Amino acid sequence: MSHIYARQLDLVLEWLDRGRVKKVLDASCGKGRAIKRLHHTYYVTGVDISREMLEHVKDLELDRVDLVRADVDKLPFDSSVFDSVLCLEALVHYPNPRIALGEFRRVLRPHGLLIVDVDNENSLKRLVKKSGIH
Repeated sequence: MSHIYARQLDLVLEWLDRGRVKKVLDASCGKGRAIKRLHHTYYVTGVDISREMLEHVKDLELDRVDLVRADVDKLPFDSSVFDSVLCLEALVHYPNPRIALGEFRRVLRPHGLLIVDVDNENSLKRLVKKSGIH
């Protein structure tokens, strides 16, 4: 599965590269798999409700990365501060996904790029599998 996740991140990077993206919010960043790929090019803020997950990312000692422990229902950021918001494979786990999506919209700059992935027929994982690229 790691090769599929790597290809998913390749697609995300392609989309980010097309926009004028400098600041990225990785919502529910988990162990930082996306952050590890993004921090070379972008200023990344990783948010997770789990202190344990954030400690794992902190141990990676990555440049240009801020980590914030917060609930996505109440993001502790000003409005319109991120060029892109990523939420990969986490939305289905939120008790109030509409509230989280509203928060993503609030912190995203006008015409910013929101990338939310959930497992359905058009999910990044299934697009990668259909393409045959591994």
